Amino acid sequence: MARKIPELKKRIAYRMYKNGGYTGNEIAKTLGMSNGATWIATVGRDKGFSSSKDHLDYLARQQTNPETGKHFTGHYQYEDYLARQKINPETGEKYKSFSEYSANLAQKRKTRKENKELSNFISFTLGWQDKSPKWLAEQVGIHPSTVSDYIQGKQIPSPRLLQRIFQVLEAPYQTIEDLIEDS
Repeated sequence: MARKIPELKKRIAYRMYKNGGYTGNEIAKTLGMSNGATWIATVGRDKGFSSSKDHLDYLARQQTNPETGKHFTGHYQYEDYLARQKINPETGEKYKSFSEYSANLAQKRKTRKENKELSNFISFTLGWQDKSPKWLAEQVGIHPSTVSDYIQGKQIPSPRLLQRIFQVLEAPYQTIEDLIEDS
């Protein structure tokens, strides 16, 4: 789950965008925001979007559902349609829903070397330091279920978040490649 950006930070980003001539990347880097959050707080605000979900819903509503001939009602319906067009390589049949497709992708990610190494590293280090996944989530500023996903190998964090995790765990690494190289 993404962290909510404080209103003050959004206002500062918008002022930097409108009055300071800063680019989105410069604003994101200066304020420690993701590029997506920066876009919503600046360009998205100018276009009338209050969140990334609003923007995604808008984009989805521009598309016509070939099954019904009507526009999609939002991005969840659009994502579900797209997922049902994909073939499950294990069964040779189309996925029945976005959740089935998403679960299959998560299962595949668990087998990737990067995910396994990070999973093992976090689990071992938390055990060695006698800390909990909840503690790590609080220190890093993310939801405990996100840490759980890292430990299960379902996903890996962004490079910036990964550096923060390494910092909190007092690890000598900067990237996932550093971790793999050292193992």
